[in-house]
Amino acid sequence: MRLRLAGYPARPLWWTTTSSPNTGRTTREKLLDILRPGDMHTHSFNDRQIELVDRFTGKVQPYMLEARRRGVLFDMGHGAGSFLWPVASRALAQGFPPDTISTDLHGQSILMVQSDMPNCISKMMTLGMGLQEAIERSTVNPARAIHRYPELGTLSVGSAADVSVFNLETGVFAFKDAWRKKRLGTKRLECVLTVRDGKIVYDLNGLAFPLWNTAGNYGVIE
Repeated sequence: MRLRLAGYPARPLWWTTTSSPNTGRTTREKLLDILRPGDMHTHSFNDRQIELVDRFTGKVQPYMLEARRRGVLFDMGHGAGSFLWPVASRALAQGFPPDTISTDLHGQSILMVQSDMPNCISKMMTLGMGLQEAIERSTVNPARAIHRYPELGTLSVGSAADVSVFNLETGVFAFKDAWRKKRLGTKRLECVLTVRDGKIVYDLNGLAFPLWNTAGNYGVIE
């Protein structure tokens, strides 16, 4: 039924579910035997919505590897309860990074565990992912997953003018997971400028602002 709700056969399905034992079905039965190549499961790095890492052995589940081999995509989907250091660290150490990096951003997730995009990318970098790869999994890969590449996800001529400018900081930084446990890292991205559809919507340090005493008359503030 849910697959039919996805609409046309070529349209990808973006899925989250629960692996609560009272359903009598496992993650594999409910999820990975159903999803098609190009479909995506989000909230990958917790052990409630999806059992990516075996709780007893610490190994990535064989059926997860099989699902990836046949084209199922896995999304980070941090949120307020869906990113745990033990799961994410074991998955990446075994060569199972998220295909796409996303925030599941809302009021609870932004204030305490800081699931904004720069922090999500920084957390992947803390687990050993390179900056270029992390950016690709945050831009190009999501655009491809929803069949909007190269209109989205690139800086090519004719594509949407959605741009983020980051400052790469070095030092010692605490990154928190959804269960309010921290892990220390040495690199952190800070967003200093955001352009949405060609318009500046965020400018941390006033990079695009003229100096007040050289900009001419203020005139009427619109």
